[in-house]
Amino acid sequence: MERITPNVEPEHIEMIQERKESREGIDSDAAAVRSLLDDVGRAERLESEVERLESEVERLRTEHESEMEQLRSEFESKLEQKDARIQELTDKLAAAHDRVETTNDLVRAVEDEQSIQRQKAQASLVERFNWWVRGMPTDDE
Repeated sequence: MERITPNVEPEHIEMIQERKESREGIDSDAAAVRSLLDDVGRAERLESEVERLESEVERLRTEHESEMEQLRSEFESKLEQKDARIQELTDKLAAAHDRVETTNDLVRAVEDEQSIQRQKAQASLVERFNWWVRGMPTDDE
């Protein structure tokens, strides 16, 4: 071990005295200074480790924010696709409903025509002549 003789400030002398009093096995100024220097070395290593961990936390935060943004984007895209599909199905349902209504209208028209044909088939010659002169009565009359 190399020997040095430093000049120290009064507050440093207080630190050396406190170290000697607070730690077992430190009974000389040199041992107290070595202990304080060891603590400084540990503190520097810990600060370095804290900086490394803070950097890692920031990297992970950025990575997860990126992943969350990607997931959010995928979710919104799928939601838009589902909305489009719902709209497509709604439009198809409306078109099918219109076709059903049209078909029902045609069925009613055919049934009305068949009813008229039955009336004509069952009418007497006088009734048919009367319809020919006055016109055939409707359901409203």
